[in-house]
Amino acid sequence: MADTKNQGFDIAAVREKLAKKSGPEYWRSFEEVAETPEFHAWVEDEFPNRSSLLDINRRDLIKFMGASMMLAGLAGCRSLVLPTEKVVPYVTKPEDIIPGRPLQFATVLGHNQSALGVLVTSYEGRPVKVEGNPNHPQSKGRSSSFAQAAILDMYDPDRAREVHKKNFPSTWDQLGRDADAAFTAAAKDGKAIVILTETIVSPTLKSQITRFQAKYPNAEVMQYDAVSPDNMLEGNRMALGQPALTVPSLDGAEVILAVDADLFGDMPDSVRLASEFAAGRGLENTNRLYAIESTPTLAGAMADHRRAAKPSLVEAYLEALHTAILGGSGSAPTGVDAAFVAKVAADLKGAGKAVVVAGFSVSAAGHAHVAHINDALSGVQYQAPLMPQPGSQLAGLRKLTQQAAKGEVGALVILGGDPVYNAPADLKFAEALSKIPFSVHQTEHYNDTSFLTTYQAPCSHVFEGWGDLRSLDGTVSVQQPLIAPLFNTKTASEMIASLAGRPRTSHELVKETYAPIAKTAAWDKALHDGVIANSGAPKTMAVTGQPGAAPKPANGLEIAFRPDPTLWDGRYANNGWMQELPKPLTTITWDNPALISPRMADQLGIKDGAHIKVVVGDKSVELPALICVGHADDCITLMIGSGRKEVGSVGHGAGVNVNPVRNSAGFWMANGAVELAGGRTDLALTQTHHSMQGRDIVRAFDVEDVRKGTMDIPEHHFDIHTNMYPDTKDEFPWDGAQWAMTIDLNLCTGCNACVTACQAENNIPVVGKLQVLKGREMHWIRIDRYYRVGAGNEAKDPNDQLDPKNHASDVFNGDEISTVMMPLACMHCEIAPCEPVCPVAATVHSHEGLNQMVYNRCVGTRYCSNNCPYKVRRFNFLNYTDNQGQFMDRTEVPYTWTVTSTEKPSGRAMLKLLNNPNVTVRGRGVMEKCTYCVQRINAARIDAKRDKRAIADGEIITACQGACPTNAIVFGNIADANSVVSKNRKNPRNYFLLEELNTRNRTTYLAKMRNPNPEMNNV
Repeated sequence: MADTKNQGFDIAAVREKLAKKSGPEYWRSFEEVAETPEFHAWVEDEFPNRSSLLDINRRDLIKFMGASMMLAGLAGCRSLVLPTEKVVPYVTKPEDIIPGRPLQFATVLGHNQSALGVLVTSYEGRPVKVEGNPNHPQSKGRSSSFAQAAILDMYDPDRAREVHKKNFPSTWDQLGRDADAAFTAAAKDGKAIVILTETIVSPTLKSQITRFQAKYPNAEVMQYDAVSPDNMLEGNRMALGQPALTVPSLDGAEVILAVDADLFGDMPDSVRLASEFAAGRGLENTNRLYAIESTPTLAGAMADHRRAAKPSLVEAYLEALHTAILGGSGSAPTGVDAAFVAKVAADLKGAGKAVVVAGFSVSAAGHAHVAHINDALSGVQYQAPLMPQPGSQLAGLRKLTQQAAKGEVGALVILGGDPVYNAPADLKFAEALSKIPFSVHQTEHYNDTSFLTTYQAPCSHVFEGWGDLRSLDGTVSVQQPLIAPLFNTKTASEMIASLAGRPRTSHELVKETYAPIAKTAAWDKALHDGVIANSGAPKTMAVTGQPGAAPKPANGLEIAFRPDPTLWDGRYANNGWMQELPKPLTTITWDNPALISPRMADQLGIKDGAHIKVVVGDKSVELPALICVGHADDCITLMIGSGRKEVGSVGHGAGVNVNPVRNSAGFWMANGAVELAGGRTDLALTQTHHSMQGRDIVRAFDVEDVRKGTMDIPEHHFDIHTNMYPDTKDEFPWDGAQWAMTIDLNLCTGCNACVTACQAENNIPVVGKLQVLKGREMHWIRIDRYYRVGAGNEAKDPNDQLDPKNHASDVFNGDEISTVMMPLACMHCEIAPCEPVCPVAATVHSHEGLNQMVYNRCVGTRYCSNNCPYKVRRFNFLNYTDNQGQFMDRTEVPYTWTVTSTEKPSGRAMLKLLNNPNVTVRGRGVMEKCTYCVQRINAARIDAKRDKRAIADGEIITACQGACPTNAIVFGNIADANSVVSKNRKNPRNYFLLEELNTRNRTTYLAKMRNPNPEMNNV
């Protein structure tokens, strides 16, 4: 048997503690349960690894100093950071512009086969912040971390700037002439012209491609996404008679089943789905969520009941569920929990509205099963693809590579993506591309594919040009520019129009698409609202066909491929915000380790960071392993999107490229093998950077206990008015507004939208992997993840010793692991422990209840952080912008074609545009933390004072609150008894974090509610 003690903790001891309930009820990591000496040494040292403060390799530091790494200090108040510059006032002030006052413009962002309507805040023509558009049905005023990060992508100095031919500077005119000659020659020789795009969701781009095909009849269009909807389209074709994307609605759903579907993460329209789910999670009408999945997801974390199963077994669960709901004969396949399936089927059939959602990784047969199940329940709607193609995306890509290998392709136009990097390895796309006489790749960041094409063409960012996008439900939104293109770029529609011989501006092209309304009031309304009225039209289609047989569960190890939670398919690899954003559940940053279950780790003797070799066929990849609670046994999950070599200085080489073992036959799942490889990688996880020492942190109750008022709430025996501070018996000792926040743990999915929104709003820097390893990440909000064995249906008798071999309390099973996500920022304590210990009064209390930091007083003693029981203060150990500024202008970057133009903004100038002008940028040696977005409070106060009125409830929306898809965060004035935040604080579920410390937090929490199926006891 493998020696498990070399993992840093004894898995057997952890298992025994959890089985006997002798460990903590809620825990964040195995190290915490095991109580290892190393873990205690880490959490007891307020500033671990302090001796290595200067142990930093400048070359590595510069490597990570991309767009996001230069945020701190570029607009700060320190003289060493910025040179003196002259200020030139307006000669004639533009109409509707008030200096210092932002404007918001409606536009739209595309992601994962759909679109999200957003509002972009702009200061004097400089976009700085993304918010959700309340008029858009997919965002409903909320957003995602991907949407928040879009602003950083626009200002990335590594963006493609000019046209290049074979990696040397060229022009758009030269590209047009050479393309026309290549297209003419291909038509004359009877060779194909191919346009390869990502999935098309733009009506304007579709119309330009149609015009291009009219000029060149031999032109073919193929679409390919590394996160391909092939299985869903094919499965729905089997069930509906035509390819279609499923448009599920959770609005009013009483019972929901997610099958390898991360409803709140990697599913299309995840923002809308999260919002609809949260709306049904109230006290009176509480929905119930089931999850069957191989890789732990946010949906699984929110589920009331969950089953972990390797991918082929997930398919077997679906087939068994189809039989249980629609009837049929035969017993459940081996490995399927028949009792669980029976209870879920009964719950689904008994609900007024029930929905089953399958993820993209589920097979086509599985999606056909889901279509039949939904048809028997409440039904769902569907949307035909905007530009369908014969066969699947993978079939089209295979055809292209085969034609190219035979010399049958005369010209290739690639719009976006990076197929050389992420196409299935067996298709040998790079080899095929080298045999095409003329090729052009248009993209925002030149990458592996660009290196091999004849021409490299820069693409405008979504905020730099006109366009349009269609959401999954059919809603069309106009994409309007926020800023003139920073470089010599074109939109995809502009380039295709030019290649078709009819050059137009993007504005002209969009106006052509919507000519019927372009000169009417409806057009102005569409631009203002961000949506074209009545354009959404999902359909209810009849289910007629029969589902095929699902893949049978196979013996042996299975490899699951999944999109990275923060990098997606790799398109965000050069975005420092997304690289350093802790991935939900694992909290990993700057890496993509192979995820394995605790049982597999125990059997193989694998510890976190140990290198393993994953073998698929005759290909293999070596990468570090990470033990993941709740992961299915006999399965390893590999995240695509990392290990990119030619994408930019931030993402260059971060993580491991797993695409070499991803084949077209095993696009989402493959059979493989694993072996120890030797070596180790230090993984930058944030989950163990702090510890609450076993104190009462997380509270969760069954919904029935909440309804009956029988919640088991810990009692704290202390006198709230007996303390060492001056007597403050009045609840609010100050006049005026008293700001506070409540966070509902019942609604938080852990999606991280709040973390990225806070980073964008408050100019928070990225520090790089080395500093994260030392516990020096700078996020003002962190999302703590807590596990608990059992999901509300475990034995109630505390004296009942559960058998770890047969009960869900076995942590190695992972089925009934209950997960709670807890956002944590500054608590804004009324009696703040940080204030009396500061020797220079840098941390002070405002008359409105805010704990404030005076940056220019801070001398860096860090006493405040040491005295903070919540560990929410962040210290700038380093100046992440390099005071010398040697590399800020980025005149040297790792691309032969990228040079700094004298006519366009340099990297430094671009990054100066990114910062929020209403928030100070902090230099080295300053303590910083959440401010409740005091800049927004001040702006609202000025408006109210100007209008001679009080600030209305809900008028101030903090950055984290505005981004949250589930409305879990509420901010307001607790001096107003009718405010939402005041009502939340009177909720029986409301509690103070570490109330026994008598800090009187202004931020409080509402306990999580579980809604277990009472029929599931002992199932």
